[in-house]
Parts: sequence; structure tokens; C-alpha cells
Amino acid sequence: MRSGGWSWARPTSRYLEFDKLVFALLGASFVALAALLWFLLAAGTGAPALPVGLVAIVVSALTVGAALLGYKWRFSVPASALVLFIAFILIPRAFVIDGLLLRDAIGMPAMRLQVAIGLSIGGVALGFLAFLVVGFIAPLVAAIIAWRRHLPGAVPTLVVKGVIIVLAIQVAAAPAMDTFKDIWFGLVRPAREAAIRDIQKQESPGGQFTPTKTFPRLACCGNVIRVFENGDRVLFPMSGYGDGFWAYFYDRSERDDGVFNFRTIRDYGGGWKMVELDREAKDE
Repeated sequence: MRSGGWSWARPTSRYLEFDKLVFALLGASFVALAALLWFLLAAGTGAPALPVGLVAIVVSALTVGAALLGYKWRFSVPASALVLFIAFILIPRAFVIDGLLLRDAIGMPAMRLQVAIGLSIGGVALGFLAFLVVGFIAPLVAAIIAWRRHLPGAVPTLVVKGVIIVLAIQVAAAPAMDTFKDIWFGLVRPAREAAIRDIQKQESPGGQFTPTKTFPRLACCGNVIRVFENGDRVLFPMSGYGDGFWAYFYDRSERDDGVFNFRTIRDYGGGWKMVELDREAKDE
């Protein structure tokens, strides 16, 4: 049935005949994707091979399965892209992503560190943009073109692809800020740890500390770091002081003595936390 440009006819049937060639292609796709994910996770996290391998296998299996599920209705690409996008959202919560390049960059001169971090962040941004275009935008454009040409099944395919994109937006919207905060923390963690080492080398560290040899900005508001208890506690404010500001907090003492009144948003381990403070931290 057709009304104007809207055709709700079912698309031409697309069934896979699981012969040796199909199994070989599916197996090759699974192995290639698992190997790529394993390489990226191993380089980006430095985590042991077993958990990295398990994550790579699970994500690859779900991605290939989503592509098979969407084959008949022509939404294999956005379906598999949605799986990878969810993995992109969740993986920084399971692993510390500080990157092989940035781990090696610890202690290098400020200018070279700036270039290293810029290359890492720029590469991630370009790769993510390409992923969004190939995984979501291009399939949506193809579905719109098919609908405008009144091809059979174009409307249900367009609707399904639209729903997948909406789901991706909802998945990203809820934890988006925290997710990018996690990624930014991982990328800049070596620089912050280097700043803490500089602080702790001082004779009586305390009060405020402004890095002069470390890129990028490690805190907001003039790049001012708050130092407590001879460097055992270091606060990296990431928004203006006042009610509800948030910060990265390094606490080597791990004591709860009431000096800070904060809510832990994320615990990265090793004394690192993302926190939201209800009031300005005390100077004493």
C-alpha cells in the first residue's frame, strides 16, 4: 500500500544461506574485529591480556550478531554500529584508558607532551567522527534516498534506522558528560600524576599550586590545583567554586575525616576519584 511517497511494502526478502563461504566470511569478520579491538584496548589500557581478550571477543560476537539480525531488513550497519557505540560508552568504566603514547610521554618536555596529547585527542576525535558517519549518518541517508525513490520496504527500513539512531543518542545522552570526563581523565592522567609528583617534591606543599611545565590545563579557573596535607590530597577543580562544582580528586590518605563534603561520581582506583562537592573545599 502506498500513500504519496510512503510505501509500507515489505522489502525484498534477503536471506542468508549459511554455506561454507558465509561461515568463512563471518568467521573472518569476527576474528578481524576481535583482533582490532584487542590491539586498541591493549594499547589504550595496558590491562592484562585475559580481560582485554574477553571484552574483545564479547563485543565482536555481539557486533557480528547484530549485523546478522539486521541483514534481512537492511539495517546491519547501524545495528552493529550501535553495539560498538555502547561498547565505547561502557569500556572507559571498566578500564583506565591512559594510552600507550601518553604513558610513554610521562616526563618528556612540555612542548613534546603537548604534541603527544594533541595527537591522541585529535586521532580519537577524527576516528569517532568517521565512525559516526559510516555507522549512522550514511545508512540514514541511504534509507532516505530509498524512501524518496519509493522503493519497496523503504519506510520500515527508514523507521528502524531512525529508531537505532535515537537509541544511540539516548545511550550517549544519559551518561555523556561523565563518559567524556572519564575519557579526558584517562588521557590526561599521566600529566596530573606528574604534577602531583612535582607537588610532593616540595618542602611543605599546601595551598594552591599552578603547573607551569605541564600541558594541558589540569584544572579550571586559571589551572589552579588545591593541595592539602602535604600533597596527600590534591584537588583538580573542573568547574567554578560554589555549590555543586565537580573535580578530580587524588587522595593518597583515603581518610574520611569530614574535611571534604563531596559525592563520589566515579572511583578510578589508585586514590583517584571524580567528585562533586557541595561546598567550597576548605583551605585548611
